[in-house]
Amino acid sequence: MLLSAGVLLSLAAAGLPADACDPGPPLTLAAGEQRAALQSHLQLLEDPRRELTLEQVAGPLACERFSRPEDPSQIYTRGGSRFWVRLRIDLVGERARDWLLYLPIANFERACTHWPLRAGGYATRCVVAGGETVAGVIRHNRLVFTLPDALDPERPVFFELESRAPHDVRGALARSELFLSEDHPRQFLGGLFNGLLFATVLYNLIFFVAARDRASLFFAVHLLSLGLAMIGFEGRGQEYLWTWLGSWGASVPTAMLSLAFLFGCLCGRDFLLTQKRAPRLDAMLRLAMVPAVVSLPLSLLSIA
Repeated sequence: MLLSAGVLLSLAAAGLPADACDPGPPLTLAAGEQRAALQSHLQLLEDPRRELTLEQVAGPLACERFSRPEDPSQIYTRGGSRFWVRLRIDLVGERARDWLLYLPIANFERACTHWPLRAGGYATRCVVAGGETVAGVIRHNRLVFTLPDALDPERPVFFELESRAPHDVRGALARSELFLSEDHPRQFLGGLFNGLLFATVLYNLIFFVAARDRASLFFAVHLLSLGLAMIGFEGRGQEYLWTWLGSWGASVPTAMLSLAFLFGCLCGRDFLLTQKRAPRLDAMLRLAMVPAVVSLPLSLLSIA
């Protein structure tokens, strides 16, 4: 879906109106509805060269290049590119301040929402990996945006995403109270699980120091890498641990998975003494370690 910015500019110069094509039926809230899924209303446009602007994307030619997948539950973006997503939102008399736009996307370089206003123009709210929280964006391990009061239901909202990692694009429009009531126990249980995992890491490190058991050290590194990968995929790593990496933080979870697999094999070899007791199994484990060793630097460079 490569689109030339030069063609868009020439079309605009020809005097064709912006927002000239139909963005599809709006996401409309039913009476008493607390949450509405976005997938069936989303349209996608890929910008691999990262050269399109909001004015160009809202123009007629780009508008026609947005596509709606046949299966709205399967909307994927590949890494290393920019994607634009659009949809119309009609709150049907509801107050915009009572609603949140939630997108479960954790690792990204830059994400923006461009909200159309009744008075004309757009209210743009952007968040950058490792950057400070800005007005209209709630600090969270996913993407959570507040809605402007003067939202225009006749024009589409544009969501802009740049990421080194692929993503499954989905989300929901939810009431603030409902989102917070569901998110609190989810965050608590996630923190409890991660705490128990890292307590097990600490136990194995203490056992290694006391007994000089290499298998315990390998298992501790395996669990630590696995825990960091999970935290990274959940978005907490980029939010709390490696914010200083910026956009490179999106590569950390896959690198940690490679490291976890590598030290899992090392732990198995040492604990089971496969080199002496099962040479064939030992050869298989050594062979299985090769993809992990190769994929570790590739994932850090976002090649794999």
